[in-house]
Amino acid sequence: MAVAVSAQDVAAAKRLFQQSRQEYDLADFDRALGDAEEAYRLDPLPAMLFDLGQCHRTLRHWDKAAFFFERYLARVPNAPNRKLAAQLLAEARVKGDEAARERSSSRASNAAASPSPAARPERPAASGAAPAACASLAACRAACKLGDLVACKDLGVLFEQGKSVGKDYGEALTLYERACAGKVSWACVEAGLMYEQGRGAARDDARAARRYAKGCVAGSGWGCLDLGRFFEAGRGVARDYGKAGELYEKVCRAGLGAACTDLGILHEFGRGFVRDCAAAFPLYTKGCNGGDPPGCTNLASLFERGCGTPVDLASAVKLYDQGCRGGNALACQDLGLLYENGKGVGQDFGQALVLYRQACSGGSAWACVQAGIFYEEAKGTTLDFRQAAGLFAKGCDTGEMVGCNNLGALYQEGKGVPRDPTRASHLFRQACRGGDQQTCRWLEKHPGP
Repeated sequence: MAVAVSAQDVAAAKRLFQQSRQEYDLADFDRALGDAEEAYRLDPLPAMLFDLGQCHRTLRHWDKAAFFFERYLARVPNAPNRKLAAQLLAEARVKGDEAARERSSSRASNAAASPSPAARPERPAASGAAPAACASLAACRAACKLGDLVACKDLGVLFEQGKSVGKDYGEALTLYERACAGKVSWACVEAGLMYEQGRGAARDDARAARRYAKGCVAGSGWGCLDLGRFFEAGRGVARDYGKAGELYEKVCRAGLGAACTDLGILHEFGRGFVRDCAAAFPLYTKGCNGGDPPGCTNLASLFERGCGTPVDLASAVKLYDQGCRGGNALACQDLGLLYENGKGVGQDFGQALVLYRQACSGGSAWACVQAGIFYEEAKGTTLDFRQAAGLFAKGCDTGEMVGCNNLGALYQEGKGVPRDPTRASHLFRQACRGGDQQTCRWLEKHPGP
């Protein structure tokens, strides 16, 4: 039932809405969002839903951005910007999924960056004891030849790491496969990782999934977790959130923190379960307490957003810091945002920049661009267009289209890089093709060469 809106509320809403747009244009996105929300409460015009979506999109609140764009399309079916809203809705959904995967993938990304099995926290066998290590290369060879499959696994480690012998991924994989055939669970998981990453053999997700399954059956919690991630992503197996959830729950109960975190993500984002932050909360807590940095990061996000728990910025700061110290780039990025905006901590641009640079080094393209903006605007540091250009380039190269746009602007003006209008035009078009709608709109007015 429609609710009558007083003339006074209509006027106040109009003022707040205009103020919100002005704040948005001045890049004060938090205030823009707050004023847009208040305007909508006073006078719930459907057109405002698009602006609410844009505010959340700019603030990287992908879930809420998708919600508002979807509501806008439903409430304004003949909107003149329907095509753009649909594109932004699709982008928000994709980015939301990417953010969820990023929060759950620090172990996998660390393994990819440092493929040595010694870097994997999974090294302990199913029994909890560290895998036996041969006294020497010769001892490993002799024991493996006599049928000691644990020695074959250890010999595989030496070949994979290049210790006491030339690095040879093919030989390492052969040895892991031999040990896996004898139900040495750790060897099965390591063979799966090599197939997943294409080391020692062509990349083969289906074969990786089979090795993870074999490791899981043989008692490796990480084998079950990796298999669950494959079911969640539909890699090498048909996507099945139910099976993923079963595997995560199994090893979460056994005490593997990363599995609790991944199960929490399924609950938070409604994958195989009803979307429920309250159900995710204890799982992220268990993951964080179990030593999983993404679990701390996700728990911090719930406290920051008040999702499944009351807003508690002090707890969010503490948990983001814990996740960041544990090597989770997203935690460093989000903690940087709190320092930049003075939420839960005193506003400190210098500390925000430190955290953005740390997140950038950890693989966050968005943080690279944000750090570049700080150098471009002398926020928390001295003005340095050369540094800004390098950070924008890194963000652009890793998929953050705003970085391409910003780097293009520097080439256009010759700031920190030689002036090159052709290069600038190429970067602007790259940003537009990559989905940066603001750049697309600018190109419509300035087609250039």
